[in-house]
Amino acid sequence: MGRRNLIQKIDLTPPNQVQTMIENRRVFNLNNCELNIYESYQKAFGVPLTFNDLVITSMIVIGACGFITDRIIVAISNRLLSWSPQHRE
Repeated sequence: MGRRNLIQKIDLTPPNQVQTMIENRRVFNLNNCELNIYESYQKAFGVPLTFNDLVITSMIVIGACGFITDRIIVAISNRLLSWSPQHRE
């Protein structure tokens, strides 16, 4: 069986170490990359995000891919199972 490399869970910042309630930033560095974790502990609106380098925003990418995949599966299901009332969205 092949070797598995699993990502370890990153715990939330302990309450006594939180510096700001909105966009509390934690940084994990390697030689050629950096992982930033932003935690928000209260609702925020209109928080500007600006970056000087390439950024992969996983929440948006994963959310959009999940939504698109769901819509495709539902459309295919509705077309293929149109005879079955219980499979209609």
